[in-house]
Amino acid sequence: MPRKTDKSRDPQQIVGIQLRFREALRSQLGDAASASGNSMNSEIVERLNSSLAEDRLFGRGLNRRLLIEIANQIARAEAITGKTWHDDASTYWVVRRLVDDVWQRHRPVPANFEAIREQESYLHQLRERRDALVTFLKGCDAVDPANALTLAFGPAAGDKFHTPAQSERWRNPKAPGQPVSDEDQAFIEERVAELETVEDEIEALNRVIHELLTPWRVAKTDGNALYERLTTSEAVDEDQG
Repeated sequence: MPRKTDKSRDPQQIVGIQLRFREALRSQLGDAASASGNSMNSEIVERLNSSLAEDRLFGRGLNRRLLIEIANQIARAEAITGKTWHDDASTYWVVRRLVDDVWQRHRPVPANFEAIREQESYLHQLRERRDALVTFLKGCDAVDPANALTLAFGPAAGDKFHTPAQSERWRNPKAPGQPVSDEDQAFIEERVAELETVEDEIEALNRVIHELLTPWRVAKTDGNALYERLTTSEAVDEDQG
């Protein structure tokens, strides 16, 4: 009589297998079995079934690690507040922020991430140079705010911060009240020209970064559209149910 293979066995058939594990694990299983009123065998079977069911539901890769991380953050918040997230509003908001942080850490990295980071780093350098120039030229009364909104809130992305002021109004920042020498005026003119160049570069670089981020914005739009379809479908199913 041919020997039955694993696939040919009756799924309901009770089979015996030998297990080997360390005493520490056996002790934990024994304690868990006593707490739940199970035999050691029933406790092992129940936990194996539960583990396999979780594998089918969550998988064994990133999904599981993500859910474990979220569960750890929930436990962390509840341990601090001494309350559960579903019964206490403050704990709920702490958990929500912590879970949002988890999602941010697992956000997919754009394919052009290095290019975006390189451009943003250069943009940061340009802004620092612009701020230094503006500080100097303000001391010389050599620039005016571009408009009232810029004066109140700072420049929007791509906006030019300042426009050159009339040279008759320029003053010597090192010697207030003294006339501006030809040498000083030439130096100020160079800084004004540099400021205009830097602001043009900032405006151009903002456009480049905006273009590099286009795939991410498209993906976000597609994801939001899918979310709307899913939530609308769920609402329809509930109404029909």
